[in-house]
Amino acid sequence: MIGHPMHSPTPFISYAQHGEDVILWRALGDRPAGFYVDVGAFDPSMHSVTRALYERGWRGINIEPQPDRLEAFERERPEDTNLGIALADRDGTATLTVPSVPGWASILELPASEGQPEGVRTLEVPVRRLDHLLAELGIERVDVLKIDVEGAEPAVVRGFLDGPVRPLVCVVEGVAPGLGRAAGDEAVALLVNAGYLHCLFDGLNHYLTADPSLEAALSVPANPVDEYHTDLLDRLLRERYDLQSQVAALTAENRTLRGSPPPPSPPATALASAVPEPGSVLDPVVRGARRRATFAMLLRGEGVTPAALPAPVPGAASTVLRLVRRLPRPVRRLGRPLLPLARRALALVRRWRGAISARGVARRSRIASEDG
Repeated sequence: MIGHPMHSPTPFISYAQHGEDVILWRALGDRPAGFYVDVGAFDPSMHSVTRALYERGWRGINIEPQPDRLEAFERERPEDTNLGIALADRDGTATLTVPSVPGWASILELPASEGQPEGVRTLEVPVRRLDHLLAELGIERVDVLKIDVEGAEPAVVRGFLDGPVRPLVCVVEGVAPGLGRAAGDEAVALLVNAGYLHCLFDGLNHYLTADPSLEAALSVPANPVDEYHTDLLDRLLRERYDLQSQVAALTAENRTLRGSPPPPSPPATALASAVPEPGSVLDPVVRGARRRATFAMLLRGEGVTPAALPAPVPGAASTVLRLVRRLPRPVRRLGRPLLPLARRALALVRRWRGAISARGVARRSRIASEDG
């Protein structure tokens, strides 16, 4: 196993978009609760690189310049420091451009030739250098610095390289909308020139560290060996368990509502009176002779119309199908994969009954021919 073993009675739940938190926990999970700076945090849970760390006792700073995003951080991450600012290589203000996809907000200026695209809004936000901000907050150690600012990554890197605090691990987005890899590659070059070791590019993010002993743990993408679940899968499994519990409860309630006490046993006098007298129409000998005579007439083609066969008693398969159709529609959707199996079972029962009926007709014909 590379780096920190992920084996735990409680599975690791990953909230990140591409398993970034899994890689970080593999490399740093065996250390005491650490400190992170999440630049471009956007949401406290969805696609969050630091939410899993927060759940495991880590604390840090969340940087998100969109004012309407901060309320969720204050509600779900109250022990973090949540700041509605942007980071760059200077202090002051900047124009934040928020496109129709809010997660792509950036302080980069739009080219004059492009004009103002439809659905885009802008607002002025405060801008700080990271080294100045850490000094003001009294932060002397940063274990993880994550930067996802849609093309402004180089400016954020330049804003802390001259300061005294060097983050142990940097996760830098390497692909920005409309810019490709240019900004990410520039930020990586700045960090490598400053002494950082580039460990991995997973197609979306670059992983760099100031500690060579972490290179092995940071060089492998998240994989099944890490034994983690995504937040989406975890929520789906919980919902499935809840629905299965509801189905079980509804099934038990249905059986209770449809249940009835067993019929009372008939008295002994009724059983005695039910025995047919010899020679009567209910006598088995008389009934057998009449059946043989009827079949013999049918075989001779004399047009005797037999009595209508009684309706078949519903079997287990048809009963299951009838009960399933009476369940609420959301519950039926869960049992839909079982319907083909129930239909096949019902078809088998019907074929079995047909075979028995055919054998019975052949046997009666043989008896009739023998009697004739």
